[in-house]
Amino acid sequence: MDKKELTIKLSEVVKGIPEASISFDGIGNTMSRESLYYFSIDGESLSDLINYLFSLDSIVQVFDNMMFNTGNGAHRVTIESLARWLVGRAKLVGIEQVINELDYYLQAKNTPCWQVLAISGVSLDSELIISEKMKLVPFQELPESYAKEALYPPFMKPEFVMRLGFAPNQMNGYRPPEAAAVLSSELSPKSYSDPDRAFYGQDFQSLYEFCEFLTLVKSTTPVPVGSWCDLEESVPCKPLLGGSWGSPAVDVLSRNVSKITQGEWDTHKELYFKFTKLPQDVRDLLRVPIERVNQARRRNNLADKAIDLGVACEALLLNDKSHKEQISFTLRLRAALFLGSSFEERQELLNFFSSFYSCRSQAAHTGKLDTKIKVSFRGKVEANKLLEEGDEYCIRAIIKIIELGKFPDWNELMLKKEIA
Repeated sequence: MDKKELTIKLSEVVKGIPEASISFDGIGNTMSRESLYYFSIDGESLSDLINYLFSLDSIVQVFDNMMFNTGNGAHRVTIESLARWLVGRAKLVGIEQVINELDYYLQAKNTPCWQVLAISGVSLDSELIISEKMKLVPFQELPESYAKEALYPPFMKPEFVMRLGFAPNQMNGYRPPEAAAVLSSELSPKSYSDPDRAFYGQDFQSLYEFCEFLTLVKSTTPVPVGSWCDLEESVPCKPLLGGSWGSPAVDVLSRNVSKITQGEWDTHKELYFKFTKLPQDVRDLLRVPIERVNQARRRNNLADKAIDLGVACEALLLNDKSHKEQISFTLRLRAALFLGSSFEERQELLNFFSSFYSCRSQAAHTGKLDTKIKVSFRGKVEANKLLEEGDEYCIRAIIKIIELGKFPDWNELMLKKEIA
């Protein structure tokens, strides 16, 4: 690409184009004002620039009637699309910069982007550094996009409520996200021809696993509510591509919001890195107990809470499928041996898990839970207090497994062999 020649061609068009007026109207419109600005550029004024761009093989290969990979989907681009972007972007950042952005993009192997996961139930005062490529940011600090407007629509924003004079009812108790996990990533291929009929979606698993891990920080109830890819601002044609996002089905919404500071995260950072280095099969086995503890915290009904925590315990302590009988006894014995460090502590744990697991059985069989539960050598304990303790023990077990780097060999543990 001859930058000098392109500069001349672009300068001729830019001179006759009015100044850019960019703002984002949101999901209520089929196009944002930003997109409308680019599409409003007179097509006749672009003809010479378009003809020149058609003469450049490196541009034709990427932009000539190709499907542009946006991570969540694909959008058709043409040489005319590129011409409109070049002119409109030049009015915003200058001709030299927009040509450099195009040149950088053409030379890059992949399209730079950010993977974004919107999270409800967590709030921040400021951006948190999670790792070299990941950060946790206040949701409202994300760049404007269709996804952002869809997940946190205008009627939920404070300025809307102030104009209205009262807070509108939120349908189905939906709590908009107050935080978002953002991961630096790349899209490959940059574009592809229509006959391929391929879709090159992004894998958001690492972000979902991070969201689940936040359950171990304090007593948070993080819930993922939407994921999408946000292209870098310098990516050619970005304002003309529209937007899309994925939204997972959420059974139980988060009613509480926990604020996390950088200092609080830093105390869990080492554990998180150990978690990310676990074999995938171990992380997969931890997913159910973490999700169930999280969901239990979101429950109002004690019986539902007991069932979720019971499932979490079973997933932690009975996932080897080597047992067929005496499930209750096996669970409480394994819990005592795994979490206890002395005879006295193991005896207390044995008694606790005997009562705790009976809560799960009572809730599952009757749909109800007594307000007080008898625990050997402790007397009657408030059911909600017992479930809170069960939550804490589940988290202890999860953390210990992460620290070990694996699930214990239960047979070796029960034969009192040291855990490596």
